[in-house]
Amino acid sequence: YLRFNPEEIPVYVVTGSDEAYPADDEYGIDEIEDYDEIGYGDRMILFTDSDENVLYAIWVDGSVWGRNDTVYDEVVTLYAAIEWDASYVAPTAYQAAMNALSKYDDVADITDAADLEAAEKAVTEAKKITKADVTAQEWDLLQAAIADTEAAIRDYEANDTLNKTRVEVQAAYDAIIDETAAKWPAGAAEAAKAAVAAKLADMKQNELDALTPAKGDSIWNDVIVPVVQEMQGDAAKADLTAAVKKAVEGVTSVNAATGDAATVRNAIATSVQSAGNAAGNTAGDTTNNYNYSVDLGDSYTAIESGSIGTITCTVTVTGSTINEIVVTLKVTVEVDA
Repeated sequence: YLRFNPEEIPVYVVTGSDEAYPADDEYGIDEIEDYDEIGYGDRMILFTDSDENVLYAIWVDGSVWGRNDTVYDEVVTLYAAIEWDASYVAPTAYQAAMNALSKYDDVADITDAADLEAAEKAVTEAKKITKADVTAQEWDLLQAAIADTEAAIRDYEANDTLNKTRVEVQAAYDAIIDETAAKWPAGAAEAAKAAVAAKLADMKQNELDALTPAKGDSIWNDVIVPVVQEMQGDAAKADLTAAVKKAVEGVTSVNAATGDAATVRNAIATSVQSAGNAAGNTAGDTTNNYNYSVDLGDSYTAIESGSIGTITCTVTVTGSTINEIVVTLKVTVEVDA
């Protein structure tokens, strides 16, 4: 411990304005006059020019403000920092090496080039420690830690190479897709690229290395073509559905032998079937494998013979080559006399 005579060196306390606290520009110092105010165990900050010669001191517990004599936070913080610094014990080379290695002992800990460089540096520094520098147990633990970090580095480098190869192969297929996709359905190019990415994600390095991206290769035939064909089929189905729906919606009037529900329903069904099948034929679907149903609703009232009535009905059309169509029609029905 340092000893000094308070009658020979100045002892200060930090002062300030209660109203302005804790504004920095309000801080000042006062030299104490009565050394007996310093209590046993009070904290002191000593400023020296050597290990023995004290120049002046700050009485921490006398640097107070307010009615409750609260010690200034900044003075306490300064004291604590000096105390920590004075008691700090630098880690040994072994401890520093183990700490550095532990940060990169799993491939998940190495996420970029900076991490890789730090991991390699940790291994290099750890290998500078000789068997004579540590205990037998520490040596074994150090070698195990080095092995773990080196394994993580190898895994990262392997994954990095694999990922770079995937990016290169993906770019090649993307270019082929872009060159070919002009007449594909909307979104087909993006879907094909996504399918390729999913396929490449499951491939190993040797499998990627064996690829030569081109039309007609295994990725083109087994991944890209099926995706595009499915979307082309969906697009064609949508176009056919739209054509049939438009034709059905064009039915606005029919003739019926009688005005009862069954006869009127059949008359409407016959008309929409004729219109829908014709539209399907025009669109290239000659199967006409469509099913039509007409719902007049529970409130249908029979139309008298020789009269004309306007009704609202729901027509549903289904088929293997179209999407389901449900339309509401307003139909004028002319009933024979």
